[in-house]
Amino acid sequence: MPSRCEQIMLHLTGTTNGAGILGAVAGVGGRVYRDRAEAFAQAELPALVVLPEADDPTPGFTSCRTRWLLTVRIYILLTGGAVSRLADPTRVSIHQILMADQTLGGLATAVRPLTTRWQPDKGNEGPGVVDMGYQIDYVTRENDLTI
Repeated sequence: MPSRCEQIMLHLTGTTNGAGILGAVAGVGGRVYRDRAEAFAQAELPALVVLPEADDPTPGFTSCRTRWLLTVRIYILLTGGAVSRLADPTRVSIHQILMADQTLGGLATAVRPLTTRWQPDKGNEGPGVVDMGYQIDYVTRENDLTI
């Protein structure tokens, strides 16, 4: 069985086909990726890339349990001059989806938004990016990352 962190990432993104809850985000047509190394073609945008950034334990949370703080980065990639305006409906959709069930199907105890950053479209050098952060709290057994 995968770790609870991986279970959460799968819940968000699906496997490789965008079938997770973020596949329903407005404006990206189900294009949700994880760990994608290759550059995006113009026809593949807009898209989301979802990556775990950190997974910090809080030992001694309760007897035999560890509380984890998983930081996830969600990148909205798109083309067009006004990145903040063009990405706003997608940003709103992501937030609504994540806040609708803050337990993420029973895998987490809380979801909190973090900082959002905007990077303008660089023309031929790369797409514009909106970088959204979320912190996801979850609990595992002290000796088992899967439960």
